[in-house]
Amino acid sequence: MSDKTENITLSRDQLKSILTNAKVEPVDEPQVEASEYNWTYPHQFKPAHRVELAAFCSMLSGDLSEKFSEMCNGKYTVTIPRLTENYADTLRKDIGEENANYYMTFQNDKKEILGSLILPEESAIQWSAIMLGDPAPEATEGYELSSLEESLLTDLSNALIETFSDNLVKHNMQKLTNNTPMTHRDWPIECLGYENISLIPLQVEHFDNTLEASLVVFSSVFGPMLDIDFPREGDGDREEMKKAVMANLRNTSLEVDVLLGNANVAMSDMMNVREGDVIVLDRKAQYPADIMIEGRTFFLGRPAKSLNRYALAITDVISSNEDGL
Repeated sequence: MSDKTENITLSRDQLKSILTNAKVEPVDEPQVEASEYNWTYPHQFKPAHRVELAAFCSMLSGDLSEKFSEMCNGKYTVTIPRLTENYADTLRKDIGEENANYYMTFQNDKKEILGSLILPEESAIQWSAIMLGDPAPEATEGYELSSLEESLLTDLSNALIETFSDNLVKHNMQKLTNNTPMTHRDWPIECLGYENISLIPLQVEHFDNTLEASLVVFSSVFGPMLDIDFPREGDGDREEMKKAVMANLRNTSLEVDVLLGNANVAMSDMMNVREGDVIVLDRKAQYPADIMIEGRTFFLGRPAKSLNRYALAITDVISSNEDGL
């Protein structure tokens, strides 16, 4: 895959289209609380998808527990707290730049790299020592694996990837191959920075000791199980990429605030406010309320009621603001 990408910009009309759709297609019960929405992560997986992914991770954690116990000669329990979605660049910065990890990539039958097993340095050193039957070193900083230790770690990594592949096949997804060498430190996956990658964290417990590892995989791998069509690199031109961005934005929740007016009240008066008191706002009753997104007014409206709830009837669309939108 290529790591080159073009800057994608949206025109003024396209941004207006986003706001227009938000107006004509209201959602009574949004699936995501707007205040919790994080723009820095993709949101391809819906609640129903996450239920299926949780079931998949539960089965995977059980099989990985058995594989660790077999390879490391002891009782191990693998827990997967939660599968998360990430953009490739964000994940690479979070994982690849701060830690000296060991990586083993995996691919499909077409030799396309689909992801990697990530072993933090401390986990790699301790597991290799356990498989050798040696005590784990007390301090791992600056420790270098011997050829034998690295060979054992490679065997463990291959076994874990094979277990992951078997679980994919059980859920009608593609089989993985993992005859790639283990690498150290350098992030091994070449991809576009905005590509959607899923992180599967592994917490591996042995008695009172817990070590960590991770599986990262292109989210498109889960497409067949979840019945999602992910766009693939090279499938479209710049205009199609814009359409894909617009489609995701239309499914995005926005936090909308309504401002009826302001009041300037002395602190002494506020301290004496009681139930039934009236605070007079600076806006006359016949004037519309401001409907704001991210602190800026985009619409004007009047108070209304719908389905026994407070509502705002849109009376005007603000055609321009300080950003020229």
